[in-house]
Amino acid sequence: MLASLSNEAQIARQLHELSCAPTNFAGISGGILGKSRIMQALTGQKPFEPKDAERFLEILAEMRALQSEIDVPLDWSRTDAVQNALLVRRIRRIAADVEKEKENVPVSI
Repeated sequence: MLASLSNEAQIARQLHELSCAPTNFAGISGGILGKSRIMQALTGQKPFEPKDAERFLEILAEMRALQSEIDVPLDWSRTDAVQNALLVRRIRRIAADVEKEKENVPVSI
């Protein structure tokens, strides 16, 4: 049984809310950990390392943002397509941040 406020419980809850199977999440997360290791953590056998849990929560936030932009449920089993969509969103966010920085740089005369 997972402690309700643990990283593992938060991850399990968010996967459930997204209707994303842990095996699909393993693929979407880009191989941070394998399917078996993720299942061990989500079933309470062995907790995630804090850095892994933090990265998984970041990816889940990106997945929720992606889902919120689309009116139909995403097919999380299409892990390659989901990974690509998340990558495109990251690139766009970085490009927007770079543009903001350019606007804030004083011009030298």
